[in-house]
Amino acid sequence: MMRHTLIQRPRRSRQRGVAAIEATIALPILFLMFYAVGEFGRLLYQYNQLNSLARNAARHMISFTSPNSTGALGISETIESQVRNMAVTGQLSGGTPLLRGLTADAVTINLIEGDPTDPALVDVATLSITYDWTPMFGESIPGFFGDAVDLSWDITATVTMRPL
Repeated sequence: MMRHTLIQRPRRSRQRGVAAIEATIALPILFLMFYAVGEFGRLLYQYNQLNSLARNAARHMISFTSPNSTGALGISETIESQVRNMAVTGQLSGGTPLLRGLTADAVTINLIEGDPTDPALVDVATLSITYDWTPMFGESIPGFFGDAVDLSWDITATVTMRPL
């Protein structure tokens, strides 16, 4: 005759609350990772938007860049204003900035003349936009024993094209 024995299970009282403790440890780490991935994606999106604005503004700028009376490259003040507006808002006439905090002062325009005696040195127009990127939730983390840790930094988009 075979005897059936019951396998004893560990008592549930020793396991009670373990899931809550594991969740308390794991959830903040998971939320921090989700936040970091989201912020990195936001950074890449804004950098892509900045490059697109710089490229479109530079393309508009080189269409109207021409030698002035002395032979140096130049653009009129109206075109420069349009280029700055396009670099900030995406429109010639101005409007709302496409990136929060982006201003026309962040746009730098350089017209560099080439050397007619050296074919390797050609006329180029360079447009740079510098944007102060900040995270969604605050610009800094307060320090425990010293100064706060700054979380913002400058991202720059630079486009160089030959005038038409």
